[in-house]
Formats: sequence, C-alpha cells, structure tokens
Amino acid sequence: MKNKIIAILTTCLILLNCSPVLANGNNIIVGSETIDKTIFEQEDYIVDYVNDMLGEYDKSNIEKTDIDYSKIIREFVGVDIFQDDVLTDNKMQEYTANQDVYYVLPVQYDGATVLSTLKIGEPLDDETKKTMSNEDVEFYENRIGEWYICFSNVRPRIVDNYKDIVDRVLEKNNIQNSKVYFIGSPCSHIDLAAVICNENPDDTRVLVLEQYHTECGYIEKSDALDGQVLLEKETLYTYDDIKTLVDADKEAVSKLPEGSMGYLGVPLESSETTTLTDNNKIIIISAVAGAAVLAIAIAAICIAKKKKAEKVTEE
Repeated sequence: MKNKIIAILTTCLILLNCSPVLANGNNIIVGSETIDKTIFEQEDYIVDYVNDMLGEYDKSNIEKTDIDYSKIIREFVGVDIFQDDVLTDNKMQEYTANQDVYYVLPVQYDGATVLSTLKIGEPLDDETKKTMSNEDVEFYENRIGEWYICFSNVRPRIVDNYKDIVDRVLEKNNIQNSKVYFIGSPCSHIDLAAVICNENPDDTRVLVLEQYHTECGYIEKSDALDGQVLLEKETLYTYDDIKTLVDADKEAVSKLPEGSMGYLGVPLESSETTTLTDNNKIIIISAVAGAAVLAIAIAAICIAKKKKAEKVTEE
C-alpha cells in the first residue's frame, strides 16, 4: 500500500510539472511546463550529491521528500538575446528554439540552499577529448544520455525561490499576459536574469536574479569589488538598459590582448561610465572579463565539480 501511495504521488508530481506554469496575471514561465520526467530517475544521485555539498557546511542530510521540484526552472544558456534594437516574445522563441536543456534545481534545507544545474550528458567529439584528461573523458562518457549535475554551489542561507521573486515583481508592476524566460550569463556581471516580454517591444523588461561575486551570490553593495557592476534587487530594467551593459562588455572583450583572463564580473581596466535609464540610479563600468572569459571559467568550474559528482555516484 505504501508503495502504491508513493507511486501515485510521484505521478501527480510529474503531471503537475508537465502543466503550464502561470505567474501572476496569466504570465507564463517558459520551460517549466515541460520538465523532462526522466529527471526523477536520477533522484538518488541528486540526493547524494546535495548531501555531499551540504556536508561541506556541516549541514544535515536531506531526504527525497525535501526536494521541491516545483521550484525547478529551465535556464537558457549561451543565448545572445541582445543582438537587435528591440526584443519581443516572437524573437525570444527564435533565440531559444533548439537550445540544450539546462535545469536549475534549488534545494533549501537546514538554513542553506544548494543550487544545482542539471543537463543531459552528450558524446564528446574527438577534438574536445584531446583537451581533456582520460579521467574527465571517462566521466562524461559515463553520463551520456543521463541527467547529471554539471555545476552547483551552496549558499549558507535560504535563497528566495526564483519563481516567487518573479511572481512578486510581476504583481508589484502590474504586468500581465507576458512570458518569462530565465537566461543564464547574458554578460560577465550577470549570472541569471528573467526576461519578461510579449509582442510589444516597449513592454520588454529584464529582472536580474543573480550577479557574479567571489562567493557566487547576489552582490551586496558592501561586498562589491572595485569597478563591479551593481544592479538593484527586484528591479525591472529596460531592454536598452541591459543591452548597454552587454554591448560594453563585448566591446571591452574585443580589445583584450589574446590570452587575457580576469575574475568573473571584475574589470581588468575601466572605460567610460554609462548611466542606466532607470532613474539614473546605477552607474555601469564596462567589464573586460566578458563572455569568452566567462565560458572558460564556467567550463573550469564544471570540470572541478564533476569529480565531486563522480565521487558521490561511486559511493
């Protein structure tokens, strides 16, 4: 009887995750309505991985029932949505079509939050294998066709559910009948943003959810490093606001000497400051640590984290 109840609950959970996800005012969170149910097949692996991460902070272990899959979001990674002068939902659909699927799963427990990014393992091409160790190649080949955690970090606090933040901001600004896309790393200073749009380009807004910091968290003013971009929490910016930052980032990167590296979100040098249009509250200093550096850094982090995933799986 107990097994039957668990099976029924699991089925209900899958069905709920396959239904359209609505925010306030009939706004739709894109991607969250089509969560691949095969992700549940990796639940034992996810629990072990999260517990391993929590153990580093002397936190208690979670059980399967502590994972709230309703908080999972689909993140669109490597999508350049700032190519044009304006952005609409139709263009967002074009930009995000046929993209690799990444899910961000937050697990809140014992005063901490583990943020894990999952993707399905794919075969490596011969050129990529040449740049990797035999150990790394073996790890990725063992994950082909299966969901695995390619990146994760622990926040020693409870992080607000991203969907709740979006819902709260949409309600506060009376936004209705729009779609929400979670975009990963649009530039070197922004780790995660929610793009809110419909077919009227004047309505497009960007909500920055995570900014890069040395501890992978939203930057507090007191923690900001010299020259680092500061963006307000729960504030909607126009498409032009963020495009200004992204374009400055690209230009700075294009002027970098070959092989130059910098910290995420921290400029090696500064150019002229640019003022955002949002009540002139925020000053942007263009960063040199841009998209190319960001991609390399993320790849390095993923390779480092995969060894932890392998260790957990073996145990």
